[in-house]
Amino acid sequence: MNPETEARKARQREEGKVAMAEYRQNQHDTLKRMAELRAQRLVRENCPHCSEEYEPTEGEAVAMKIPFEKLKPYRFRRGKGCLHCRDTGYLGRIGVYEIMYFSETLKRMLLDGASAVDLRAQAIREGMVTMMKDGMLKVREGITTPSEVLKNAYSPEESF
Repeated sequence: MNPETEARKARQREEGKVAMAEYRQNQHDTLKRMAELRAQRLVRENCPHCSEEYEPTEGEAVAMKIPFEKLKPYRFRRGKGCLHCRDTGYLGRIGVYEIMYFSETLKRMLLDGASAVDLRAQAIREGMVTMMKDGMLKVREGITTPSEVLKNAYSPEESF
């Protein structure tokens, strides 16, 4: 290899190291500024004109991974269908949300290369309300149905 080629390759190696260092610094700076990560899904709202109370079923308890005996005292709501909702039982949509606030612990885990599963588990330990939990709170309030939440915000690794 001639001296000119060797010098060019050495320069490219150095430029690559500088570019990588800048990339890592930018990544670190971005993480320091990051405050939260949001996710959302829309679920259909119960029709306010025909919504009625009902007792949860064993099937719903199984789907929600809740013992049926624990679910029995609750009363849910669902629309039976009317002219306002075109016999669907639903009128409008509402969001179910999950907001992960990045604590210093989560930022450090992210920089250390933690998996998404580990990050989510830590966020839940720190008090994050998951989409599924937010949806089930809306079920308890009579805003939507368990089937809507399970259909749109289901997370297999989550239990209540």
